Amino acid sequence: PLKGVKILVIDDEPNILKAMNILLVNWECKVETAETYDQALDSALNNIPDVILCDYRLQNNMTGIQALASLQKELKQEISSIIISGDTDPKILQTIQEHDKVLLSKPIQPTELHSEINRLIS
Repeated sequence: PLKGVKILVIDDEPNILKAMNILLVNWECKVETAETYDQALDSALNNIPDVILCDYRLQNNMTGIQALASLQKELKQEISSIIISGDTDPKILQTIQEHDKVLLSKPIQPTELHSEINRLIS
């Protein structure tokens, strides 16, 4: 059950944000979306999320790992997060693992996403 779970989705592709919003709202989550780091920061400062779903490659050559680290520094707290990536480059996958982030590969399977969010909030 994900009813009421606050989720921030960060991705620079509007179609992905729209699809994730529809999926998460259907699960009764409270969803905020952001195309940029600045939008994500504004959203998180106004309503601290329970979970952040973040694409690995963001605008301005920022990575999801950098965005998550900056958000947590600004918010002064750790927030459960999932990196979403279509990358298969072993160096990128290793970097994500080294930062202890959950990685879901594109295309995301809804059941897998649901399970990971549930695990993070438990």
